[in-house]
Amino acid sequence: MDDHKKKESLVTRSNIVIGLLVVVLLVVVVWFGFNIRSLYKQGAITHAVSRIHRRTRSRPALTSSQIEGWMTFRYVGFAFHLPISYLATKLNITDPNFLNTTLDKYAVVHNLNGATFLQQVREVVASYQVTNP
Repeated sequence: MDDHKKKESLVTRSNIVIGLLVVVLLVVVVWFGFNIRSLYKQGAITHAVSRIHRRTRSRPALTSSQIEGWMTFRYVGFAFHLPISYLATKLNITDPNFLNTTLDKYAVVHNLNGATFLQQVREVVASYQVTNP
């Protein structure tokens, strides 16, 4: 019976110690949170936090002369903010899977002169940029 009481006492003590450690941990976390909040209000950590809420940077204006043959139709459309069907309509493209094809590959598959086709794409994009600034 004496061993049983010792075990109970040991369990009770370890529960008390664990409980105290949890309370101390909670106090430290709350104290840390208040300190961080205080530093933020004082402006000491605004630069670190401001990266999260930073305004998006405007992209540099692209020109149609920067279009290269390695680019896909999807990439050109995205980079120049073109409507999805714009290139297909202006270039008379009927292939439904053209968006993921590079300009060079499209020219080769359709027996087009690569340089001429690339220039045509540049002109189509340039005309869109003029009419939709």
